[in-house]
Amino acid sequence: MRLLDLRLDKFGPFTDHTLDLAEQGVQIIFGPNEAGKSSTLRAITNFLYGFPTRTPDDHVHVQRSLRVGAKVQQSDVGASTDSSTDGGLILYRKKGTKGTLRDESDEIVDEATLANLLRNLPKEQFVTFFGLDSKTLVEGGEDLIRGQGNLGEALFSASMGGQQFQALLKQLDARQNELFKNTGSKPKLNAAFKVLSDAEKQYKEHCLKSTDWEKSHRAVNEATEALALAESLHKDAYLEKERLARIKRTLPTLSLRTDIVSKLKLIAAVRTLPGDSAATRLRATNDINRCQPAIEQLNQDIQRCQSQRETIAVNELVLAQEVAIDALQHQKALYQNNSNEFQLLQREVTEQHSGLEALVANLLPGSELKKPNELILSPVVRQALGELVEEGDAIESSLSEIKAKIQDNDYQLTEAAEMLAGLPESVVIDELQLAIKDAERVLTLEQEVQQFRQQLREQEQATTHLTCQLGLTALREEQMLALSIPSNQKITTLKAASDKCIDERDRQAKKLADLEGEIATLDTQQKQANVSGQLVTENDLTTARQTRENLWREIKSDWIGAAAAVTDKGDKGDKGDKANAYETSNDTADQYADRLRREADQLAEYGLREIQLQQCRHDRAELQAALTDLESQSESCTHAWRALWPAEVESLGSHSEMSDWEQRFRQLQTLITEKAKLKSTLDDNSPRIEGCINFLAGVVAQTFDATGNEIDNANDKAAGNKKSLAFLVDQANSVCAQLLRSKESRLSHETRQNDALKQKTKLSYALQEASQRKDQWLQRWGEQIVVLEVPKESSLSAVKVQLSQFDQLAEGLTEQRKIQAKRDSLQDQITHFEAAVSKLNAACGLVDKNNIEPLNRLHHLVEALTTALDDKRRVQTISATIERDQATLQSESLRLKTAQEQLDGLYQLAGCETTEQLQLIESQNSDRVDLKKTLLNLENTLEAESFTVDELYAEIEGINVDELPLMIDKTLVELDTLDAKKKQAIEDRTTAISEFDGIENQEGAANAAEDAESALAQIDVHYREYCMLAITRQLLSEQIECYRESNQGPVLKMAEAYFNRISLGRYSRLVTQYNDKDEPELYCLRGDNEVPIDGLSEGTRDQLFFSLRLASIVHYLDNNAPIPLIIDDIMMTFDNERSVVAFEILGELAQKTQVLYFTHHAHHKTLAKEALSDGCVFHDLALLAVG
Repeated sequence: MRLLDLRLDKFGPFTDHTLDLAEQGVQIIFGPNEAGKSSTLRAITNFLYGFPTRTPDDHVHVQRSLRVGAKVQQSDVGASTDSSTDGGLILYRKKGTKGTLRDESDEIVDEATLANLLRNLPKEQFVTFFGLDSKTLVEGGEDLIRGQGNLGEALFSASMGGQQFQALLKQLDARQNELFKNTGSKPKLNAAFKVLSDAEKQYKEHCLKSTDWEKSHRAVNEATEALALAESLHKDAYLEKERLARIKRTLPTLSLRTDIVSKLKLIAAVRTLPGDSAATRLRATNDINRCQPAIEQLNQDIQRCQSQRETIAVNELVLAQEVAIDALQHQKALYQNNSNEFQLLQREVTEQHSGLEALVANLLPGSELKKPNELILSPVVRQALGELVEEGDAIESSLSEIKAKIQDNDYQLTEAAEMLAGLPESVVIDELQLAIKDAERVLTLEQEVQQFRQQLREQEQATTHLTCQLGLTALREEQMLALSIPSNQKITTLKAASDKCIDERDRQAKKLADLEGEIATLDTQQKQANVSGQLVTENDLTTARQTRENLWREIKSDWIGAAAAVTDKGDKGDKGDKANAYETSNDTADQYADRLRREADQLAEYGLREIQLQQCRHDRAELQAALTDLESQSESCTHAWRALWPAEVESLGSHSEMSDWEQRFRQLQTLITEKAKLKSTLDDNSPRIEGCINFLAGVVAQTFDATGNEIDNANDKAAGNKKSLAFLVDQANSVCAQLLRSKESRLSHETRQNDALKQKTKLSYALQEASQRKDQWLQRWGEQIVVLEVPKESSLSAVKVQLSQFDQLAEGLTEQRKIQAKRDSLQDQITHFEAAVSKLNAACGLVDKNNIEPLNRLHHLVEALTTALDDKRRVQTISATIERDQATLQSESLRLKTAQEQLDGLYQLAGCETTEQLQLIESQNSDRVDLKKTLLNLENTLEAESFTVDELYAEIEGINVDELPLMIDKTLVELDTLDAKKKQAIEDRTTAISEFDGIENQEGAANAAEDAESALAQIDVHYREYCMLAITRQLLSEQIECYRESNQGPVLKMAEAYFNRISLGRYSRLVTQYNDKDEPELYCLRGDNEVPIDGLSEGTRDQLFFSLRLASIVHYLDNNAPIPLIIDDIMMTFDNERSVVAFEILGELAQKTQVLYFTHHAHHKTLAKEALSDGCVFHDLALLAVG
């Protein structure tokens, strides 16, 4: 089967898109993330097997509208499919529960159509065997390691699509181990066997002799007294252990507390100081030592600064003019620029004056020189002259344009006359057009007739072929149409009746055979049964049980009523006789019960078998009669089947063969009927086609005669009758088109000629008007150019030159005026600056000398100001220093006084006079605080013992510290001994009570029997499950081994070739070696070394599994019809070189079956192109998704 295309109508991100898969080669379907690659993969599976109940592909389209389709083709020639399937069958799959497979007309299609194309391959097998992705590849490689290279498991796993059979085998083993192990107690069967063994032991223990009751009762009392004594001794030893442990814990703490209390008593008379007294003392002492020399240094600094300040004199007149001096300093650069620019402007004014005089001399070379101002034209005169010049230019341009148009128009008139002279007059073509339209309609009919003739030939061939297949070559078509053949429904009915009769006969025969075997088995069992000897009755059993109960009551009454110190030997002997009699009666009753039960069961089984034997014989007789009736019915069906067919049908086959024969015969009748209809249609249409050919040929000939032309490729009119209708229609259309073009061309040239004549008249009028305008302009021109002092006959270009020189003179005068105004402004600014400098010199009291430059005087002012500012800043700095030192002096004096007061206060509080005495008292205060903290912690530790301090002191009196560890060890040894004795006493008492209760309560044996029955039931369930698991594992192992033996040769050989190519020749062969269990294992030969599976890298291991998988698929395709192979990004662990080889192998596989390779890696397209060249087809999903 092949997919010729995949139609994603409404699925996932796609809408109305079709993937064309018809070309041969590997189909590379590329889609980056979010492009719909996974959706396209699911679309193929959903089309073949239907949509799942829940689908992730409804994020664009609602679920009920989901729809995918494909054009499928049965690629193997020998498959029996209908004709539509051979050319490609278009099917659609929609979302729903039933009737989801549809055809192009949305009619429901039977699911068997697709199932037959897929060779009834289930969905799971299709996905696992013909689908391969990276996850399957990795899991297959891991399964090879878990199987330790087992060859059979490797081949079987690859052939089944990479399923992890090693994991399945381990699961079966684990489940078996959960049920049973040879050595273990937790498995269910082991636990059930243990329960059964314990129940059997308990049953025996509960059947004790009656003489053990007294011994058991006495053992209970003795065990109780021993337990009470053991508990008392254990308690005393435990309390002693706790006391010694407490002494060991508290002894160091109590000793340390005693020392601390003694130290506190020694320093109780020392005065208490504040906690920060030491810090206060150190801080005050440091302040006193630092402040005294600092105060002396500050007084000296203040006196020195005051002396320096008195020696400095500041010029206040210059400081008062600081702003004015700064302003002039900022204007200095402007003054210098103005002076330089003034000199430049003065020179420019002189140069322009000389240039204007030269221009005036050039304007009036032969007359008296005038001043430039006298030659300036007024604005009105200048505007009038400019307008006159522009008007003259426009008139000259208009005249030139009109003359050019007149010349071009004359050329067009001449050309149109020449073209009209070469064109013929138009003729009437309506009759030719009508004849062409009718011929085109008949031409369509002729094409249909040709198709009918082709169909007729095909149907005749099909009729002949079917007639030979059906064996009806001796009959004519009329006889075959009249032949009476049973309907398919009737054949189906007879087939169902016959099949039912045969099935019932086989079923009854099998039932009869089973019944014969059962009768033989029952006869054998009845013959082997042996019922003889004296039988035990219910009365015997009741008497034995009554005797046992009476003896038990007597024994119990004697034991309970007797005194504890009885010593009469005669009584003991009597009790012993009763006990023996009780045991004998107990055994007798049990034997009677067992025997009565066995004999009753045997009799019941014998009777039941006899009843079953009689019933089986009766059933056998009925079955034999039913078989006879079924044989008769079968013969009747055969006679009816033979009578159903006419004598012309020579050989009858089975019902299925004749059903197929009937369908082909109905097809033959349909072909004969359709063939007759086609012949009738051909006979009706042939005369009309012939008449149309003759009529069109005559019309074409008449048209050529009327135009004076000759028919192409024909020398006479009669030759036209031999041409085909299509040729005549083409020829007529050509002639008609040529005539239409000639007519349109003549109309176009006539229109051009008329338009040119009209344009010629208009241009003549325009030329006359332009000449009149030029005459009027020349009259005004001579009157107005006098002001320019040029002759009246001067040309327009000469006047333009003169006028431009007058404009240049006017512009020069305007520029000269602007420069002079700027020069005067600069001179005013220079004079103002020099006056300001002189005035400021006088205000500052400086000597002003007239012969000194203004910039030098300004420099003297700036120097004086700088000196005055420096003196002022020095005075301010010294004053600030004096103020700062005075403030520091005041702060240091205050700090010295405060420190002395704090130190005196500490002396008074401690009652001492020196610093050394104060330090000693501070040290004693610190020790007292630490001792009190330690004492508080010790007392908190002692409170955890739940005893007072006095009680703890009293407890340690008389204790030798050196002997304390020995006493503790001795107590622990004694406690362990007593603990073991106590546990033993508890166990002894429990055992004694259990034994006594077993004698008191005889229901223990029944409970033990019930436990045994329950254990047996569990053993039966678990044993059945264990057997099923063991059988399953054995069958799976046998199938794996069988597959290995039958496929090892061809599959392993192909896999070896593939693996050698993919590994780029690093591994030359795949060899097998047998392990200790005589099982074949797979090894890869690299050079001379045999590498095991676990010695391969992850990527190479994946490539080995890929080679095995491909070999299995090729082996399957060699023996079965092709199925498309779908691969999803399997080259994640392949490098580029191995990927190229893998694509080459896929290209070879594409010659056997269709290969669809899905990927989201763009470089895979490049690798596939390199490997396959034109042997691959690319599809890009990135442009198809809607979002």
